[in-house]
Amino acid sequence: MCDPPYLEHFRAPSHVGRIDDPSRTAEVSNPACGDVVRLDLAIEGERVREARFQCRGCSAAIGVMSIVATWIEGRDVGELEHLTIEALELVVGELPRTKRHGLVLARDAVVNALRSAGER
Repeated sequence: MCDPPYLEHFRAPSHVGRIDDPSRTAEVSNPACGDVVRLDLAIEGERVREARFQCRGCSAAIGVMSIVATWIEGRDVGELEHLTIEALELVVGELPRTKRHGLVLARDAVVNALRSAGER
């Protein structure tokens, strides 16, 4: 039996780290479980050129952020500003109910980073 994609990304996450002088950045947390995510974005024109994240959290938070950071590179900023949890679930795959907070954290990180223009 194969592991769900978020577990594969948890074991070998991609896009981990920080961007020197990011265009936009956000830090979000889930007070209920203590997960914390920082997302850095490099924006060129209207596209995300690069995404990097740091996460202190559970397997779902780390795995989902790895998938999402990979997926948003090359995407249009306008498209991502209205990102929904349902849209992310199509990208990430279905998560157990107890792990869905990873989707909320990822969506909040992306949307808040895009709203942070000029704030670093």
